[in-house]
Amino acid sequence: MFVSLILTKSSGAMLVLLSLWAYSLIQSKKISSVKKLILLFVFIGLTILVLNFSEKISSQIDTINYLNWDFLKERAESFKAGGYGSFIWRIVYWLEIMISFLAEPLYKIFFGLGVDSLTKGNMPYEFMYKDPHNDFLKIFVEYGILGLILFMGLIMRVYYLTNKNFNLIILIIIPLFFGNAIVNFPFNLAFLMIWIYEYKRNT
Repeated sequence: MFVSLILTKSSGAMLVLLSLWAYSLIQSKKISSVKKLILLFVFIGLTILVLNFSEKISSQIDTINYLNWDFLKERAESFKAGGYGSFIWRIVYWLEIMISFLAEPLYKIFFGLGVDSLTKGNMPYEFMYKDPHNDFLKIFVEYGILGLILFMGLIMRVYYLTNKNFNLIILIIIPLFFGNAIVNFPFNLAFLMIWIYEYKRNT
């Protein structure tokens, strides 16, 4: 699976897989400290391998130099999101949307702009040309503070119903934060199947 992800250059999937592996390694009580140390070195080696084989991830890491608040704010206020890789594009684009949304009347901030407000062809702001690639932001803008609180409550409910299975939370949070998982049918189907399996296993 790992080799397939490297070949397809699916950076999001690799991030999820590496996060799951790292968390499972740290939490495991069956693995001795020496083995954990060895596996840590293997993990670092695999990470370096991913960086060498995936130009996309390498270029994303290079853009970390631009993680400067003044630079990001200036780009967001001038509505210039592109030109520095998809990671910086996301951050600047999210800032643009947040700045615009927080300038809305208070009742809109609380209740949101409405369902599908951030869907292509139905964008609320002139500078927008695609969805934000962040489902938490999408929910916040479309359903407001109230909707975001309810959504976070749902995630916490999943966490407790699956006997505090943090692996499942990793599977949910990373795709939601960096993509459009909430409107992705295969992701939702896989998530539902895992949730049902974990719920039955723990009840």
